[in-house]
Amino acid sequence: MAIVSKSSTTSPPTNSQSNMQPIATIGAAACSSQQKATISTANENIIHDLYIPPHPPLHPADLPAPPQQHNLPGDICATIKHLPKGKANGIIADSVDAFSRLVRLDNQSVNADLQFFFNIIFTNKLPPEIKPYLRDTYLFCLHKDPNDPSKLRPIGVPTAIRRILGNHIARSYRQRFALHLLPHNFAVGVSNGQDFVIKTTQLAIDKYITGPQNEGRLPSRAVVFTDMTNMFNLISREELRDCLRSHFPELIQVADLFYQESGNVHFQHGSGDWFNLLMEEGVNQGCPLSSIFAALVFHRVLAPLQASLNERANDRVLNGDYGDDSNGSISIITAFVDDNSNVIPLEDIEFFFSKLHELAPPRGCRLNSFKTRILTSTNGSSPIPSLRLTKPALAESLQQAINTYSISKAPNPIDPPIPVELTEGCRLLGAPVGSAKFAREFCFERVAAATIDAHTLTSSVSNLQTRLRLFAQCTIHKLPHLLGYDVLHHLPLDYDMSGFNWEGWQGPLIDATNHLMSNFLQQLLNLDPSLPFPSHSLFIAQGGIPSGGLGLYRPGARAIPDFVLTMVKATNFAGQGIHFHPEVPNYQLPSSISSLYNLASNPSSITLQRFQHALPTIASIAVSHRVPSDQRINLLLTRISANSARHRLRLHTNHTTTALIYSETPTHLRHILPGALSPHMSYPLIHMSRSNVKHRLSNFDFTIMLKRKLALPIYHPASAPVCKCGTTHDIYGHHHFRCVRISKKAAHNYINEYGLQPALQQVLPTAGIITTSSTVQTEAPHHITNQPLLRPFDIEYQPNHTLGDSNLPPSQFAVCGADITIDHCPDPPSASALEDISLYTANAERCLQAAEKRKFTTMGGTVTANTMTREDVLRTLHTDAKHLQMWAICPYGGMGPIWSNAPQIPFRGGPNPTTFLHSQSVSSGKNVPCFPPKFSPPWHPTSRKFLLVFVQTSPPEILRPLLHSTHP
Repeated sequence: MAIVSKSSTTSPPTNSQSNMQPIATIGAAACSSQQKATISTANENIIHDLYIPPHPPLHPADLPAPPQQHNLPGDICATIKHLPKGKANGIIADSVDAFSRLVRLDNQSVNADLQFFFNIIFTNKLPPEIKPYLRDTYLFCLHKDPNDPSKLRPIGVPTAIRRILGNHIARSYRQRFALHLLPHNFAVGVSNGQDFVIKTTQLAIDKYITGPQNEGRLPSRAVVFTDMTNMFNLISREELRDCLRSHFPELIQVADLFYQESGNVHFQHGSGDWFNLLMEEGVNQGCPLSSIFAALVFHRVLAPLQASLNERANDRVLNGDYGDDSNGSISIITAFVDDNSNVIPLEDIEFFFSKLHELAPPRGCRLNSFKTRILTSTNGSSPIPSLRLTKPALAESLQQAINTYSISKAPNPIDPPIPVELTEGCRLLGAPVGSAKFAREFCFERVAAATIDAHTLTSSVSNLQTRLRLFAQCTIHKLPHLLGYDVLHHLPLDYDMSGFNWEGWQGPLIDATNHLMSNFLQQLLNLDPSLPFPSHSLFIAQGGIPSGGLGLYRPGARAIPDFVLTMVKATNFAGQGIHFHPEVPNYQLPSSISSLYNLASNPSSITLQRFQHALPTIASIAVSHRVPSDQRINLLLTRISANSARHRLRLHTNHTTTALIYSETPTHLRHILPGALSPHMSYPLIHMSRSNVKHRLSNFDFTIMLKRKLALPIYHPASAPVCKCGTTHDIYGHHHFRCVRISKKAAHNYINEYGLQPALQQVLPTAGIITTSSTVQTEAPHHITNQPLLRPFDIEYQPNHTLGDSNLPPSQFAVCGADITIDHCPDPPSASALEDISLYTANAERCLQAAEKRKFTTMGGTVTANTMTREDVLRTLHTDAKHLQMWAICPYGGMGPIWSNAPQIPFRGGPNPTTFLHSQSVSSGKNVPCFPPKFSPPWHPTSRKFLLVFVQTSPPEILRPLLHSTHP
């Protein structure tokens, strides 16, 4: 190992976007549970231990070279198009985004050059002086354990060019990698492979450990969860090359480019000095191929290990011992890259470790005894004492394996390690397997960690809007993947799943997640902690943004569908095989795995029983209603895609969430919900990027707006201010919009000047409605000859339908525009209790429609001694081909019928206006979002003939000036 040092002030490669977006940096610091480690002389030895000298050779050195040259398969440009943007630069400051911009030019010559460039790399025809740049890596480390600084997680950053090529190779060979690694490793090319490994292990625990213990018998197997020390950096390159030569000869040339010679690993001390050391073995972390190459080498351990265990099972059958599965007790080995779980008969435990020790170390796979664990029971008691009474030799063998391979460090370093026997459960790939008690405790630990993150946000992020965005996007999304496992371990078999009852099941994790959300929102809005957070407000927060909520997700609506749909996928793999391509037969899994998913062969599995209990209800929703009800279960199990099923379930739960909001909202507030649940009221609060300063709201404004979104009181009843008219304001602020003494002019002007005008000025030229030199005007006079100061239009533009390639006839109007009116809240419906939501929405629409009519009837007031009636004004505008509309908006953001049904506007081509509306037009003014456009006919990639381009003002801008003027 060679170590070189040089002084440098150069910063390591970073994400260029983060440098321009301090909010992103704040979020990472506030939410990350793993902080970057500072490398110094105190921990440099840990870095050195990551890299070792070459392993002794396992294969002859005179193997023949591949017989032919292979070119890069597929279209590299198609891969580049789908790569995520904004990633860190490579070690030589190269950027994936630079290649993405080249591909987006859609230039055939450029694309051909890129294909040629990457093919040169793939075929290893680079000049020798360039090759080291593709082998070198920048290294930094993260702390795995905040309480143990010696535990570091190494992260490697190679060149962006290498990452692009690695991604392309992984995509191109996805199916072949999968077929080679199955049935042991499910990490490559298998949809939901991680979940399949978890569920297979849980079902095996049900059958071979929990089931026998529930019947008063001893478990017949133990589960060994192995951990390989730093496997990526230690695997044998010689073994990797031999594997590629035998199974993937076309990849040897690019593998030789990366690994035939030693590479330099560069790392920086806290002092700023740069060091580098040689990497002679292993694969570079950070390269997309590293996990696949590591899995290929690990497969050469798992495959012969499984074969040897199968031989022992066959020998038992020949001796008349059919074991616990009628096939001699066949071991089950599953893995996800280097995370490995093994369900091993007790009589094979000693042999398993002996064979593993024989196969793994020569290939660079070193067992970490301090992280390897052996699960022998799920009832909390070790079976070894009872086993000693009947099979003392077997008990001693099992105990010796635990003492040797499943240990933890003693508190006193001079004391021997402490044996660790798991008797309840274990964490596997981030999920709990084992008993319900262990799963419950595990889920509570995860919620406690999320709660700590939420408290960290509260203490470190002062901007409330940014705090909510980080909570929704980072903190709370650390829990949803566990919701299905909450059902797997806790759903009672007698729970009533009919109707909407299944959405009301409260598992431990569901209840804790709801509690976490409620507490966070309560602290965010500084509400009285002694009072419960209103249930209707929580449901609004959990509603989807397109449905007018905040998008935090409703755990009760996700848990059971997640469990059922993932079990459907896994059951389909077990029963029908793993599907890769229509022209390729499904890969059939061995019966030792597939039988676990059959209730006939695994009758004691509580997991399968829960699945069968929940399946009919979910199938009735996830399958189209056009399918006969008696066929839906079979169709869901065999043919319906997971995406289609989730889409139908999402539509269903969106509907039920809205129904819950109405049913839980107090009767005196339900009439405001149609406006409060307007989707465009949600986007400015939580969906728009906080990195853009123009999208941020002050804490005062945001608090009021969020309270109104959640239908919460703005004032405390004892401190509500008194209006100019002498009336005490109601606690919800509705009087602001009803009182004639409070002028709405400031809010009205703000909508025009900072909402509609700047946004339309960018959108309309893009949509081909006006020329780039044309101006969108506000409050323009001189529309009426004998009343030149009369300004009937709040906002107006001059349409031009002859722009670009539009095939529509010229517009019949010389001027199009609108007059905007801010209305008060609708009056409650006449009935004291209405269960039909449509009656509330219709009531709100009638109120806005009445506001539009009032605006027509009051338009045309006197501006000089001479007056004009409203009919005269409208007649004059119509004669002059000027189209005037009345746009009404309620205090909660609901739009009137004319506004929400604006006329179609043709799209003349060019950049996709959907993207433009969401990203570009907001830059024209402070917090002026452009919301999802409507399409007529529906958008189609080959037919962009019509597009409704209509920009709504930001709801916060409606309330800001008004509440500033009236709030005490």
